[in-house]
Amino acid sequence: MSNQNFFVSLQQKYDKSYADMDIGTVIKERRALLGISQQDLSDYSGVGISTVKDLERGVGNPSLQTLQKILDVVGMEMVLQVKQTVK
Repeated sequence: MSNQNFFVSLQQKYDKSYADMDIGTVIKERRALLGISQQDLSDYSGVGISTVKDLERGVGNPSLQTLQKILDVVGMEMVLQVKQTVK
């Protein structure tokens, strides 16, 4: 099974609403689900271990590029939308 199919399979099996969770908690849960350590996530994504730890504790302020690298490893994607305004 390819990595992409593995991640899709995991997402379908364990998908849940992350709407009310901060991004650090979401990443921590996905990382745990995949069975990888913070060090593994750091190594696979090319992001420093302190950045991964800070993000998971909710004290980090990563760039969108850094966040995308981490999300790629845990099999998630970031979607940005323009907020609708009421006139």
